[in-house]
Amino acid sequence: MQNPITQLLKYLFALLLAGLINTANADVLVLIHGYMGSPNSWEKSRINDLLERKGWQRGGLIIPDTREYFPDPVHRLSSDRAKNISYVIDMPWMRPLDEQADYLEIAMQRIVTMRPDEDITLIGHSAGALAARLWLVQYYNPAVKRLVSIAAPNLGTIRAIDALELTDPIFGPLDAVRNMFGGKVYNTVRHSRDLVYDFTPPSRGNPNVLYWLNQQPHPDIEYISVVREDRRGYDKDWLITADSQDLNNVPALRGKAVSYIVSQDHSLNREDGHLLASILAKPAR
Repeated sequence: MQNPITQLLKYLFALLLAGLINTANADVLVLIHGYMGSPNSWEKSRINDLLERKGWQRGGLIIPDTREYFPDPVHRLSSDRAKNISYVIDMPWMRPLDEQADYLEIAMQRIVTMRPDEDITLIGHSAGALAARLWLVQYYNPAVKRLVSIAAPNLGTIRAIDALELTDPIFGPLDAVRNMFGGKVYNTVRHSRDLVYDFTPPSRGNPNVLYWLNQQPHPDIEYISVVREDRRGYDKDWLITADSQDLNNVPALRGKAVSYIVSQDHSLNREDGHLLASILAKPAR
């Protein structure tokens, strides 16, 4: 008669071969929108729909400013059992990058508590990717294995200089008229000038937060940049050059990133969703 322990081991091994025991860790996806964006940016672009069809169940919304978490209403009861799950963060997008990184830390603490011992991928669009990279340098949690940066101004953008010049305060009645009739975008930029300054091209003569960030050692994780460029090598994004979007041009990450070209404009779109699904199909290194 066989030893009971031997019988149990054989039984467990048979279950493993049959695929009834899953030893792989679940994965978590954190989606971080950019300037003038919202958590709904991932819905309007249909990216969340595409990801869910590939097995990334919607987990819900986290608002770090108020420390609230709203589970996805459709999957509220099954989120604890989901193998792969994604969360969207409602970022305080008008605040400077260093404050955004602090708020992202609040959200990440919540996520790590809810999903312990699971690998995390951060996906940031535009300024959201900068906030995520700043968080990595300042608060890195070893659960994070990968950062995907989409159309981010890693080397800044001259459009930020233009925006600051256009909204530079002037004295007299002309300033009041300009503020009254400037429009929604103008007034948004005017009220977020500290953040817009963070997007200006960094240099020794302009030692903004990007200049500091790009010199700092980054965690040894997988870095992926999604770059807006057409097949002829011309920029497709009028806001940010392709060179600025490529993480390999960041001094601290030179040669350490994988870059993908997407021939689209700055906004999130369905093609991003297909590319992200392909990237996420491979385990982070």
